Amino acid sequence: MGEAQQVASPGQAVDMLTAALGYLASVDAASLATATQAEVLKALEQAESRQTVARSRVLAAFSAQRGHEDDGLGSVRMWLTFHTRTTRHAAAGSVGWMRRLAAHPVIEGALAAGELSVSWARQFCDWSDRLPADRQEDADRILCGAAARGADLRDIAGLAEEMYVRTRTPDVDGDDGFSDRWFRLDVTFRGAGRADGDLSPGCAAALGAVLDALGKRAGPEDMRTVAQRHHDALEDACRRLVASGMLPDRAGQPTQVQVHMSLQELLGTPDGPGESAAEQAWRQTSGLAWLTGPEAAAAACDATLVPMATGHVDWVALDQLTEV
Repeated sequence: MGEAQQVASPGQAVDMLTAALGYLASVDAASLATATQAEVLKALEQAESRQTVARSRVLAAFSAQRGHEDDGLGSVRMWLTFHTRTTRHAAAGSVGWMRRLAAHPVIEGALAAGELSVSWARQFCDWSDRLPADRQEDADRILCGAAARGADLRDIAGLAEEMYVRTRTPDVDGDDGFSDRWFRLDVTFRGAGRADGDLSPGCAAALGAVLDALGKRAGPEDMRTVAQRHHDALEDACRRLVASGMLPDRAGQPTQVQVHMSLQELLGTPDGPGESAAEQAWRQTSGLAWLTGPEAAAAACDATLVPMATGHVDWVALDQLTEV
């Protein structure tokens, strides 16, 4: 090449990236030929891989220089939450990738080269993390090499399992081989939830049996997707467990629901025939937080209801009572 290629500065690279993504976000995708659409989709997957590496490297440098403290924040996760307007879950994911790629440089290199998707990279890291620390780098090379040669994920999973079997130590404490099991439920806007985790084989098998049993179609009129049916099956299983009375008490005490009501409501005329103050308190559970109707009833299922009565002082009556 006669003329040396000019290398863009980081600022110029960011501007070009923004312009390129802006163009792709606004282009009329339906007008593109299917071959072009396929090319764009493949390029975007590679871009996501490289973006993950770039973000992790910059975030690692930012964390090492404690840049978050310049804005009065205690961690890079908090800084991401406030300054990039991401959720805590997403910020924790970015920090997780920063640490994950620092521990797996081979996989980081494959991502940077666009040879590996983000989802496959995450799976490779999870498989490699089950191995002894001194074997993980070699395992990463083997897994990435298999992917580069065109192996599919099922074949690579078998390869990872074989490496695990050959390197694991004898099971002397009854561990099921999955000590890194975890589960997290985050409650979001208006009580909606997001679940995430890594399940042990036993837990996954039990949950799979529940979903298979309760997640079937109710009939030809059932138009729910598989994901929706699995969600409803999980909710149905939890409701059945709560209703069975087999859940243990919390710290030796039954679940307690505190119902806030005014003194006038507590002493007023019941809405229904023969309705007691306790039954009034039960009705008031529909006003708890964001829950209404059946959801509120489920939250208070088998709970001790404690009315919290509030009122205003009648100063005239108080003066009469305190007159000497």
